[in-house]
Amino acid sequence: MLNLSSFRIVVVEDNDTLSSILEDFFADRGAKAAHFDNADDALVTILQEGKPDLLITDQLLPGQLKGTDLVRLLPGRWPDLPTVLTTGYGYEIGRDLPAQVVYLQKPWLLDALERAIADAFR
Repeated sequence: MLNLSSFRIVVVEDNDTLSSILEDFFADRGAKAAHFDNADDALVTILQEGKPDLLITDQLLPGQLKGTDLVRLLPGRWPDLPTVLTTGYGYEIGRDLPAQVVYLQKPWLLDALERAIADAFR
């Protein structure tokens, strides 16, 4: 089990069930997760509050920005931001992503999520 104690994590997911699963997953590991249902609000908050320890974002979200937009904007400021991008649509999204981004295809199991997070920190 990953030790994420005292980590500040940003979760961008518009599916309430998955958001709840992710919140429980991080709470069980001692992390504080801030949840957003769109990348627009997540970006504003991240820029105001500073670099989180981890970013997990879905691809297709309401608002102007998609998950890939978010993960391509933030490395300019924080090239080492560990990031997991997840989606249930198309494997082509996982190509040509910034180096710190780990792609995780939905549906995922918690073990796969934990491996993707560990990979994001390498």
